[in-house]
Amino acid sequence: MAKKKEEKPLMSEKEKERVGASALTSARAHIEEACRKSGLTVEKVATTVVKAMEATRVIAQLDFKNGTFVYSNEMEDHSIRLKAVERAEDLLDLRPTEKIKVGVLDGMSDADIDRRLNELTKKGSDGK
Repeated sequence: MAKKKEEKPLMSEKEKERVGASALTSARAHIEEACRKSGLTVEKVATTVVKAMEATRVIAQLDFKNGTFVYSNEMEDHSIRLKAVERAEDLLDLRPTEKIKVGVLDGMSDADIDRRLNELTKKGSDGK
């Protein structure tokens, strides 16, 4: 039986990293240029997110007797506020960078689950 000739990769891992970093830098420059041309700034985004975090709404209902609308008092719009908080988390990089898969078996007590989560979290934060 003939030995299979071992194929060399087209690029080394170091070359792949360099090319990837270069592509990311180039893409970022194009995005920044497009934002600059359109007038989109970090300040505008932040201002809009903060305004959305204070969003309110008014509900209108038709009064069939009088044929007019009855309006509620201004209320907090929780769905828009929550989306704004999620955007703020993204902008401020407050979300975890890594998701941890946790397997929970039937019959595990809360203490067992907490202990397992602590083990996984500690392992992830130590970089091991």
